[in-house]
Amino acid sequence: MENSLRYNSNYFRLYFKDGGIVAIDRAKLVRLGEDPAFNPEKEKFFEDFLGIYIVDDAFFCALSLKSEEIYEKFGIRKSTNLIVLQISNDKSKDKYSSLILNGLKLCNLYTSKKQDLTLTQQQNAKHEVTRDLFTWNFEAKSNAMRFGLENNTTNFIAGNIEKFQTPDFDFILISRRVNKNNGPRYWARGADSDGFVANFVESETIIVKSDTTYAFVQVRGSIPIEWSQYPDLRPQPEVVIGSTSNCKKDCQAHFNFLRKSYGDTIVGICLTENRGRKEGNLTKLYLHYGNQEKGVKVIHFPMNTICKGNNFEKVSTVLPEIQKYLDEIGYSEIISGRVTKSQAGVVRTNCLDNLDRTNYMQQYVASQVLKDFSLENLKNYAVAWSDNGDSISIQYCGTRSLTGEIVKTGKLSLKGKLSNAVVSTRRFFINTWKDGRKQDEYDAVNLKTLPRPVKRAFPLIEFLVILMFAFMTLIRHGIIAFRGAIRNAKGTLVQHPSFKEIKYPDPNSKDEFDILMN
Repeated sequence: MENSLRYNSNYFRLYFKDGGIVAIDRAKLVRLGEDPAFNPEKEKFFEDFLGIYIVDDAFFCALSLKSEEIYEKFGIRKSTNLIVLQISNDKSKDKYSSLILNGLKLCNLYTSKKQDLTLTQQQNAKHEVTRDLFTWNFEAKSNAMRFGLENNTTNFIAGNIEKFQTPDFDFILISRRVNKNNGPRYWARGADSDGFVANFVESETIIVKSDTTYAFVQVRGSIPIEWSQYPDLRPQPEVVIGSTSNCKKDCQAHFNFLRKSYGDTIVGICLTENRGRKEGNLTKLYLHYGNQEKGVKVIHFPMNTICKGNNFEKVSTVLPEIQKYLDEIGYSEIISGRVTKSQAGVVRTNCLDNLDRTNYMQQYVASQVLKDFSLENLKNYAVAWSDNGDSISIQYCGTRSLTGEIVKTGKLSLKGKLSNAVVSTRRFFINTWKDGRKQDEYDAVNLKTLPRPVKRAFPLIEFLVILMFAFMTLIRHGIIAFRGAIRNAKGTLVQHPSFKEIKYPDPNSKDEFDILMN
């Protein structure tokens, strides 16, 4: 018998084939002690219960109706059909169902009955506890405790999984997102006060050969200091960096988290440039604070400069700088379910968005760590990493990666350059006029509860009002104040989030930054 949901205007009844019946009074929002006799108006059959989401004091149930098998040996399934239904029966809040559903659809969702997908292969073999940080529906599961449903929820991870088979081994690439500090490209940057960075993804390269599994884990994430880059109608919005004291604290918190999670040896590969207003100061601060951390070595590898002119084979020149750290970190080996060799540390790679350059570097690093399998010579390996890069990129900035062709072929053709120009234009449109809503969708699934949304004026009307104010400012205060008012007017045309509080960092004074760098 299948899991089922039956409901009418008064009752909400969940039947679990492995865990009994839970009936909820929709008006009182309480679990009933007995299964009520009622005539259901609708019935849904489902595979997995994700939990309860709360928006504006309304309660919503999320279910996975169908899934497809991804890798039978690990029991991995990908959800292919999700549904979100309001429990609280307030028709004025039905609109939030689509907000939550769209939030769940932002990323690929995976689960398994054979393995705990929130754990690495090494952690699974050691029977470690579920990592809440990588449980995408963690808050929904916590909310389900209100109705005694926490044991009926299924843990899901978000991210991407690629696989292929050779005559000698199976290859699996699992990328997992954390459920903290999430959001789209320009609304989610840097580190928060707890050290969680935007676009943090753990990628595990796995080789399964008979009864032996080899795995190498690496991570990517935003530059771990306080900074923002909110959209403002410019193709490259202004980067605002927080105070040096906040940047230092956030960087320390981030590396404390990495040490606790992965081990004492951490090597960072920073691919951003150390010149220019956009990347230069970020790079300098990261190198300054990162290399003060115990057990951490942050290496600067300005990939755009080094590989300029389509010379992406030069990425290999990073190897002499990182080889000794790769040897220390190693990879895990599991034979017949027993860990015979452990990974002891992690490689952390970043660029500005942690997408295009980062994905290319990560596939190279993984191939060098697991070089006994000659992965770099396998076309399917390049395709798997390229597809992984596209998926992670879509989740963060709304388009495929710009380095997909480079990962597959090692070069970027004229056709590829033209295609990337189109993709860059699409990114600008999405980041400016779509991502405010996307931030709301991320918040709907990652936060324990969302308050009533902030009502915003129609952007065009607000823009015209502020533009008129800008010209009045020009007359009264001159050109500098006019430029500032125009900048504010542009900002009103950007689609803003309705829930997230937008905070600009308190920036450094130029003197403070210059003293630090000298």
